[in-house]
Amino acid sequence: ATFGMGCFWKPSEELLKVPGVTETIAGYTGKANAESPPNYESVCFSYEWVEGVRVVYDETQLEYDALLDAFFEAQEPKLGSRQYSSVIFPHDDTQQRIAADWLERNCNRLRGDGVATSWTTVEPLANFYRAENYHQRYWQKTRPR
Repeated sequence: ATFGMGCFWKPSEELLKVPGVTETIAGYTGKANAESPPNYESVCFSYEWVEGVRVVYDETQLEYDALLDAFFEAQEPKLGSRQYSSVIFPHDDTQQRIAADWLERNCNRLRGDGVATSWTTVEPLANFYRAENYHQRYWQKTRPR
């Protein structure tokens, strides 16, 4: 599964707490036909890239529909920012169908902080590029314990 969730630091670590999620990878996606892998600076100064989180999960322990609920709760999107947008990037036709059904069922969902499902789009998965190592588990490395 791949999602745009706002700045990828916190959401990538929040999703690791979900039972069934085995790994998250911070990266860049959302730009079709990319000629070369981006770096953080090129993403910051582009209107095409999305900070993404690739989620590896055990499908016997966690259904994609439930992962979408976790995505919605963990994301921190910013309206008007492609880099920090809320996007579901389905990996196949099944995920595409489930994502569309999930958005329809949750069309009026609103979190206490004002984040709404109406901010979320479903887009074809473009290439996913792993972000630089310093972005992986960023909060674990930098936040006081």
